[in-house]
Amino acid sequence: MARGENSPVDCFQQAEIDRLFSGQSTIVLNARQDGPRILMQNLTIATAALRATASGSLQSGQSRLAAELAVRDLSAAGPGWRGALDANATYAEAGTARSVTVAATGTGLAVGQSNLDGLLSGTTELALQATEDQGTIRV
Repeated sequence: MARGENSPVDCFQQAEIDRLFSGQSTIVLNARQDGPRILMQNLTIATAALRATASGSLQSGQSRLAAELAVRDLSAAGPGWRGALDANATYAEAGTARSVTVAATGTGLAVGQSNLDGLLSGTTELALQATEDQGTIRV
């Protein structure tokens, strides 16, 4: 388990994301190597603003990961930001093909841009499915 507190965070080089990781944070990883594969039973990242979990396996051409993210109050990201966001994502590899799926629901979202904030009010649903194989991307 790793803990950090009150350290300036600048690891993402994106101020709004970095602010979500400010203050006390806890990172817990339970993983082991099994031959060429890394089995990640659990990765948990918790800050005052968010909680993220992930699990799965990493192996060249055979990776499978699943993750969840919950941000209860986006106002921690900075001025103009507000609302809550829940997201689920998966990543899979089969040989040279890779796929990503994301499903997210936002409630009362705002990002400080008046032309977008009106579109994001209420409940906002996002769904993405993308694949990449040998340089060809399909969304």
